[in-house]
Amino acid sequence: MYKMRLGDGQMRIVVMVIYGISSIAAGIIYGKAKKEKRVLNGALIGTLYFVFLSVVSFIINKGLYDDIKKAIISFVICVTGGILGAIMS
Repeated sequence: MYKMRLGDGQMRIVVMVIYGISSIAAGIIYGKAKKEKRVLNGALIGTLYFVFLSVVSFIINKGLYDDIKKAIISFVICVTGGILGAIMS
């Protein structure tokens, strides 16, 4: 992405899209494994994905999110993606 010379705003959008696609994929996979309570399980898998991203970010950046608004948006994208993926499965 750096070779494409994207700005910070554009880079953030690309990262959010990747979060969404990954959450949808995880929701689909988990939804196929668990046929019951798909919405709840999708929300759970999205939340777990967000926690995983937060832990990795904490390790790499030696701290949590600088902007809580962006963290909340990331959380909503992950959970919504997990739910959508589970419903689509």
